[in-house]
Amino acid sequence: MKKSEDQPPCRVCFSIRLFLISVFGLIIIGVIDRELVAGVANLSPLTISISFVSIFGLIALLKAVFEYKQYKSKITK
Repeated sequence: MKKSEDQPPCRVCFSIRLFLISVFGLIIIGVIDRELVAGVANLSPLTISISFVSIFGLIALLKAVFEYKQYKSKITK
C-alpha cells in the first residue's frame, strides 16, 4: 500500500479534479451573485470563445516558458 501513496496522481485524475473544482466554483459564483452570471449570458458566443482561447493560449505560453527555464537550468548544471 505504501508504494501507491508515494506516486503523484495521474494526469487524467488531475484533469478531472480541476474540472470538478471549476464546475463547483461556477455553481458557487452563480448562487452568490446571479447578476454576474446574467452578465456573461449577454455576451456573444464568439466573444466567449475568443476569451477562452486567449486564456488557454496564455496559460500554454507561460507553461512553455516555465518548462524552457527548467530545461535550461538542467543543461547548465
